[in-house]
Amino acid sequence: MSILVPTLAWTLAQYLRWYDRPRLPAWLTLANPVVDITAVTASMAGYGLTQSATLALKSPMFLAYFVILAARPVTSSTRRAAGAAAFDGRGICGARGFFVVQRGVSFAASPLAAATGTGIALLDEGAKLLLLGVAGAIATYATAWHERLAVAYARAARERELLEMRLTRAQLESLKNQLQPHFLFNALNAITALIPTDARAAQRTVHGLSELLRLSLNSSAENEVHLDRELELLGHYLGIQRLRFQERLTVRVAIDPGVRRAFIPNLLLQPLVENAIRHGIGPRAAGGSIDISVTRHEDSVRLRVADDGIGARLSAHHGLAREGVGLGNTRARLQHLYGDRHRLTVITAPGAGFASGDRLALSDMTPSPTPPTSTPAAARRLRALIVDDEPLAPWPAPRALGGDSDVEVIGECGNGEDAVAAIDRDRPDLVLLDIQMPELDGFGVVRAVGVERMPAVVFVTAHDEHAVAAFEVHAVDYVLKPVDPERFAEAVRRAKRRIAAPVGGAGIPRR
Repeated sequence: MSILVPTLAWTLAQYLRWYDRPRLPAWLTLANPVVDITAVTASMAGYGLTQSATLALKSPMFLAYFVILAARPVTSSTRRAAGAAAFDGRGICGARGFFVVQRGVSFAASPLAAATGTGIALLDEGAKLLLLGVAGAIATYATAWHERLAVAYARAARERELLEMRLTRAQLESLKNQLQPHFLFNALNAITALIPTDARAAQRTVHGLSELLRLSLNSSAENEVHLDRELELLGHYLGIQRLRFQERLTVRVAIDPGVRRAFIPNLLLQPLVENAIRHGIGPRAAGGSIDISVTRHEDSVRLRVADDGIGARLSAHHGLAREGVGLGNTRARLQHLYGDRHRLTVITAPGAGFASGDRLALSDMTPSPTPPTSTPAAARRLRALIVDDEPLAPWPAPRALGGDSDVEVIGECGNGEDAVAAIDRDRPDLVLLDIQMPELDGFGVVRAVGVERMPAVVFVTAHDEHAVAAFEVHAVDYVLKPVDPERFAEAVRRAKRRIAAPVGGAGIPRR
């Protein structure tokens, strides 16, 4: 009892102190095996002192040392596992040395004689120590393998997170460029000029502009889309640009019918065409032409965007003197998505135009595999908390979530202080968070809780200037008021995918 009670008390104290913490202190991974090994060694010593030292050495109690080592791979680091194995060996050697020296345990000539007599066999004890050493080495190796696997998984998760951030940045950059005053001014001016002369053309242009903005705002979080979907967005963009440049811009598009249902990276073509217009055709008084082609060649899809504009300056090594954000993001996204199964080439020279070509591996007409979602997270209902200092009637969150059988609204808060307390107390899976609130705003709530401990967040606000900052704190989505129900439903679906397969941050664990 003198050994069992303190050991159970130590276990209970850990439960009460750290059960609701997302992470345990690192020193526990070494303290726990030390306590367990000490308890087993003390139990053997107590049995030997009060009963028979020989029977204590022959008892199967030493198997507990193997059990302690077996738990190392999933509960410790490599260094701590090796330390626990060494301490394990010292524990069993110390117990046997104590009994031999202090209690006068005798040695038998053979294992058979030891089994029927009162002594112990050196061969038996040596075999036990050898097996324990082998078990310690295996536990250390298994821990190192598990640690490498965890590091590789964390690195892959981080790369997926960076890829999603690059996709989001590309979406925001595309929207920003489309909404720049010069672009909108020219588009609206062209529409105004068309109204008295060609009302149908003006109507088509307004529709094209609205479709372009809608597709940009409602782009899904998928890394790949059908080529037809990418061409639809590109068509709306080119329609607006033709109004601006008129006869100064000629665009020729050649698409192989066999690849129209192929998957390509989302927002791949438009940034390349936009660069050609802005940096190749725009600076020329005479304008120019752009050739866009997508073909299938054996097991790959080839995309090419070429212009006859002013070209780009080359470095001393005959490469681009400076690679812009759009081309750099495109190159990085292709590397993350396809690895060595793609090739991005650039051909240019001052006054000789600019051509970019992508060659993507194509094994079938399906998107790149998405990591499987976790069944337990996907199966249970998500618990959502709504935080907004204004009346909630103007936006459809309660109504939309109330009709979603997979989401349960667990509470509503009217200010940031109450939100922090509710998140700490109720530990929701999803927080629908307003930004501008008195005293403690939405970003203050995230800082108070901690980015790593914050549940999945969808910012719902009337202010668009905080979008970049929102994604810097790993927000799932950014929805503007007045909230469109379809846009809001997409944000909730995106949150479900993030919660089912998180790409970064531990989140707050459920009680």
